[in-house]
Parts: sequence; C-alpha cells; structure tokens
Amino acid sequence: MQFVETLDERLTCPICKNAFKEPWQTSCGHRFCKKCLDGSLGSEILRCPVDGEEWEREGFFRDKCCEREVLSLPCFCRYKNRGCNWKGELRYLKTHETSCQYSDVKCQACGETMERKQLEKHALNDCINRALKCTYCGEKVPHSKMEDHLEICPKFPIGCILNCVIAL
Repeated sequence: MQFVETLDERLTCPICKNAFKEPWQTSCGHRFCKKCLDGSLGSEILRCPVDGEEWEREGFFRDKCCEREVLSLPCFCRYKNRGCNWKGELRYLKTHETSCQYSDVKCQACGETMERKQLEKHALNDCINRALKCTYCGEKVPHSKMEDHLEICPKFPIGCILNCVIAL
C-alpha cells in the first residue's frame, strides 16, 4: 500500500508495521490489527508485545474511530507503477481496483492473465479460444478447434479423387 503522505506512526500496527487493518485496542491502550492481535492470544498469560503489561482476556475492543481514520487516508492505486493515476481514500481502493484498467484479470475463455485494458483486444484477436465463424457452414467454433472442425464440417468442399466437378 502506498499512501500519498507519510503514514503517521500512531496509525501503524507495532507488530506488522503496516496501516491498521481492523484495529483493536487493548486494556493497556495499544492498538493492533485484528490478525496480529489474534496471533498474540495463543499463550496462557497474555502480555502486550509493546510494554509487556499483562492483558485480561475481555480487555479488548474494536477501535472504530481509528479504523475510520485509517480508511480516510489518501492512497494511490497499487498499479501506479503500471500507469494508473487513481488517488483516493483507502476506503474506496477496493472499489477502484474492481474496474482499474491496470489490474490483472484472467481471460474466461483461455485462462491467460493480462491487464484489464488488454482483455477486449485479446478476446477479439489473440485468444486461442475466441469464437470464429466457419467460412463454410457459419458455425461458431473456438479458434483452437477450427482445424478439427474443418475435418468434420458438413459444408467443407472436398475434391473428387477423379478430379471431376459435381454440379449441384
């Protein structure tokens, strides 16, 4: 994740060193990502990894105020290095990425991965499974199967072994 401005340390998890994802606050006042906190809850005696203070099992709560603050941070699209110039609040990043022209998508026909902006051209011109219309019968056939189709195409012209022409 690349933020527009330097990330404030108070919005950073002391365990993973990233911006909080679902921040929880402990009885000693420190905040941690939910996943990071869950990883610290396995031992008999619960202690804060920051100050060593002993925790009570029921002494945690989800910090919605901190979460709203993190979600309002301006950030760049993860595909900025590919040319995407989107910039917005973290809360809108996932929505943007569902339509970002620089994000990776998989062709449903062949499984090849490419940037979203290349998908239409790929589907029309390059995909091995793109549908082509048979010149002879008009049936739609995947590009990769056209050769096989022509062997069984009912309207494919076949030459007579005696080199004669049959008039219809």
